[in-house]
Amino acid sequence: DAYSKDAIVSYNGKQWKSTLDANVWVPGIAGWVLATVTLPDQTSPTPAWVQPQGAQDAYALDAVVTHNGFTWKSIVGANVWEPGVYGWLQI
Repeated sequence: DAYSKDAIVSYNGKQWKSTLDANVWVPGIAGWVLATVTLPDQTSPTPAWVQPQGAQDAYALDAVVTHNGFTWKSIVGANVWEPGVYGWLQI
């Protein structure tokens, strides 16, 4: 029944992200931060992630992509990392 690190949950009308592995705390008490989750516009398909070759094609802050069956939002600017490794929030 514990949440893993980076798990996103809805609680009391807000989205929370776990900062701990095996988190058993109630969101808002300890081990959680508020998460801002914006779902992509569903009128056009979300592009698949492609490994950037450098700064010229790095992903911008808030870019949304799909990768390994999940949708990801970039939480850093000039993002060249693979979703799930660093710099992305699964949405």
